[in-house]
Amino acid sequence: MNDNTKYLPKDQLKVGALYRCIARNFEVGRWNGTEFEYTRNKFGMTFPDTEQHWDDGAPHGTVKPLREVWYVTCKGDKENE
Repeated sequence: MNDNTKYLPKDQLKVGALYRCIARNFEVGRWNGTEFEYTRNKFGMTFPDTEQHWDDGAPHGTVKPLREVWYVTCKGDKENE
């Protein structure tokens, strides 16, 4: 991964939003406030997995979120009140 790729820092991410990313094992992931969640396919199996934001540093920070692609809020969220 190119270290010069521009990406969204953690403080600009919305919990629950989907992001187009440069990552090891996925292209679209959901930010849960701590890490990115995605569905992984490996050796014919499908299972939930996570990867950490680039700002968490090596060797665990593997995701550079490029842009938000989808965000849905639920009734009762402060943004909807």
